Amino acid sequence: MPPVGKGFPVPHQVVITAADSRSLEAVQRRFSEESVSWVYLGQNLTKFYQVKQSFQGRGTQLDTTQQFQQTAQALRLLYLTYLYKMGRELNSLRWWISSLSCRRVDASSKTFHQACYMKLALELLKKWQGPEPLVIVAVDKPVRVGLERNLAADGVRVPVFGSHRSFPFRLTWDTVNMWAHRAFFVFRQSHRVFVSRRMIRRAYMPTEDTTLLISWASSDNLRRGVDFHKSFFGDLAARLGEIGYRVAIVPMILPGVGYKEALFRLRAAGYPVLVPDRYLSFLDLIRAAISSCARPPLPGTIPTFCGMDISSLIREDLRKHWVSNQAMDALLTAMLVRRWESFGSLITRIIYIYENQPWERALCWGARHSLPDTTLVGYQHARLPRLLLNFHLAPAGEDEAPLPDRVVTVGRHTARILSGGGFTAGRVRVGGAIHLQNLMPLRSDGGKSSPSGDCTTVLVACSNSPEEATELVHMATRLFDQDEGVRVVIKCHPIMPFEKVSNSMSVQLPKHVQVCDDPLTELMLQSSVMVYSGSTVCTQALALGLPVVHLCPQFDLDMDPLETVPDLRLEATGLEELRQNVRWLLCHREEYISQHRERWNRFVDEMYGPVTEQTFSAFVE
Repeated sequence: MPPVGKGFPVPHQVVITAADSRSLEAVQRRFSEESVSWVYLGQNLTKFYQVKQSFQGRGTQLDTTQQFQQTAQALRLLYLTYLYKMGRELNSLRWWISSLSCRRVDASSKTFHQACYMKLALELLKKWQGPEPLVIVAVDKPVRVGLERNLAADGVRVPVFGSHRSFPFRLTWDTVNMWAHRAFFVFRQSHRVFVSRRMIRRAYMPTEDTTLLISWASSDNLRRGVDFHKSFFGDLAARLGEIGYRVAIVPMILPGVGYKEALFRLRAAGYPVLVPDRYLSFLDLIRAAISSCARPPLPGTIPTFCGMDISSLIREDLRKHWVSNQAMDALLTAMLVRRWESFGSLITRIIYIYENQPWERALCWGARHSLPDTTLVGYQHARLPRLLLNFHLAPAGEDEAPLPDRVVTVGRHTARILSGGGFTAGRVRVGGAIHLQNLMPLRSDGGKSSPSGDCTTVLVACSNSPEEATELVHMATRLFDQDEGVRVVIKCHPIMPFEKVSNSMSVQLPKHVQVCDDPLTELMLQSSVMVYSGSTVCTQALALGLPVVHLCPQFDLDMDPLETVPDLRLEATGLEELRQNVRWLLCHREEYISQHRERWNRFVDEMYGPVTEQTFSAFVE
């Protein structure tokens, strides 16, 4: 190794490598007669086991799970501030709707995740003393590029195995790919515009002050027919009508839903329905497609983050966003609002699910410019872990960012989190769990605590994160042996079904492990213990008196909804600790429940507020 730069002691040999077999074989040839220590920086479980197999007998894995989670918590507020400062200078719609600006770390944006990898690796290099060589397995190419650049800036030259240079025809390929995406989107939306015009002869136009309720329409909730919006908003529409507000429903029909069937079901709605595609024209689709071909803006020089050059991460994030149809989808929302401008001031209020996604930002941006007298109200219905960054604002707030005028929460607990995280005074209102009104009557306040099933059942609840779901499914298959008499039930998230999870890993489910699509509440009532990582259903489990074990993810950011109340659940890192905790709970279940039930109930009352008149007035006052 050549001399290293300032801040880096002289380590034993260090290499950075991709996770493909060719690169790993090159590393093994380099250290053919030495044992190595290796670190895995990636989210892909299948690749992790391939790497582990490659180093079996010749290397020692350094488990960095805890260091990664600690790094993420330490960088969280700095990252929110970093992005907002960038956005405040650019302040354009194309920036605010970008994946980077919206920081949806559990879905479209990987920059924060990868920045944590880089920070962890650089800190490890500074402290590494050997004696064996260190192999840093960085799955994502932007991370390898970023590490190489940052080390070179400090005078450190580290061998990098695996492709980490730009593909020579990348721009041409991306342009072709982008146009293919746009063509597909225009074709699909054109079909929807055509069908909506044929099936809805006269588009609804409000003739008096109206509150619009925007709700996702999925295959699951459309089974309720015209009451599909109740899966998110409960009785909100009916109760607002009772107190004198005229309500119209805006169904956001998800891709993959039978469009004609959805429109047919909506015909019998008891409320006026504004199908978005009915108000758009074919010209709007073309305009949105052309506008979305412009790349998201960036500063002339991308500033460093915590002393690191993360430009490779940012450019890759925005490249994927540009190729995808996210921008076009959001721009169509802004165009829809401009169409609604023709209604004048008759749209007095727009209520929608608050997740701070690109389409929401386009909605807020469009309303700010086209419907300045309309009040925007977001309903926070789900989890609010610290690392789910799209829900949280920079410490000083985000005045220029397109945000709702008011956020109504599910209860006092989440209201405190949002109020202390950048939202200005009065912008957050305590609401209630209007979407869980059917759950509350089932709450366990001291009655029977035994499950209703015929055998001991452990429920494994997955969230919508593909990486987390894959890890949980993998754990579920190895949690118990078949002869132990424990049934393991896997309940997948509706938008991350088992088929998607199984496609990313070769898994054979043992006979005692099964995937079940029964309603979650029924499964909870039949189970003895529930295992989760980031799913918000852990709070519902506590409401029913079901003990839970939190598995800290090894390959993903920890999105535990119970992170602020760790004493209400057991926690495990890795398979062995998970086994120990689950088995202990099965042996001491009744005693554990009796000791924790009162605290569970207090927390549930804080998390899920009661549905009262004040709950509904919080949306309109």
